[in-house]
Amino acid sequence: MAEVATGAKSGKVVIRNIGLLLSGDIDKPILDADTIVVNDGLIVAVGKEKDCDLEGAQTVIDCKRTCVAPGLIDSHVHPVFGDWTPRQGQIGWIDSTMNGGVTTMISAGEVHLPGRPKDIVGLKALAITAQRAFDNFRPGGVKVLAVRLEGFDSKALREAVDRFKQQLGDAVVVLAGASDGKAALVAGVSGAANGRVKAGELLAHVAAQINGKGGGRPDMAQGGGEDSAALPLALSGVRDWVAARLA
Repeated sequence: MAEVATGAKSGKVVIRNIGLLLSGDIDKPILDADTIVVNDGLIVAVGKEKDCDLEGAQTVIDCKRTCVAPGLIDSHVHPVFGDWTPRQGQIGWIDSTMNGGVTTMISAGEVHLPGRPKDIVGLKALAITAQRAFDNFRPGGVKVLAVRLEGFDSKALREAVDRFKQQLGDAVVVLAGASDGKAALVAGVSGAANGRVKAGELLAHVAAQINGKGGGRPDMAQGGGEDSAALPLALSGVRDWVAARLA
C-alpha cells in the first residue's frame, strides 16, 4: 500500500469548552487548556479560549466540559478492502476499533486477501487499489496509513514515491517493500517540505531501526534493512520525526 489517506480540506475548526485535555506525553499528561484550533487537519493552537484566534472558524465543536485525548495508533493491521477482512469474516472491524480509541492504523499489507497476487504487476495493482480506496474512505473517520509494499524492490518503490510526490504536492513520503526477510526503503520530499525535511536523514533514521542503513539527496533517498517486527514501528514513527522538523 502507499501513503496517507487524504480528504477534503477541513478549513478552520475550533474545539472549545474542553473539561480535561490529555496530551499523550507521559511527562506532561494534562494540558492547561480548554481550546484546540485546527486548520486543514493540522493543530495550529492549543490553549485558553481567550488566548486563541477563533475568527473565521468554519466549524465550532462545543465539548461541553468533556475530556479530549489524542487518538491511539494501531501500528500493525492487515486491511484488505474497505472495512471488510475476509480472514476473520468480519465487516465493520475498523469502525468498531475506532470505538476503542484507535483513530489511525498502519497497514502491514493486504496479505489476508484470498488468492492475492504475488507477481510484481499484481502486487502493484493491489497496492495502488488499496491506496486509492483508503484515500476516499475512512471507516468511522479512521485514517489508514498504508506504507508497506509486499514484494516491491527499490526501483518499484522509487517509481511509487515519484508518483506520490507529484500527486500530493507538499509531501514527505516513506515507502517500504518487503521480500525474503529483507526490507527496501525509499523516502521522498517535495514542495514546502523541501529544505526543512531531508530525505537522506529521514531514511537513515528509519533504516537504523531495522538494522540497516541508507541515505541520499535531500529530496530522494533509499536504503534497506531487515523485515522484522521493528519495521511497522519504525514507519509509524515517521510522522513525529517529520513534525519535529517542521515545528
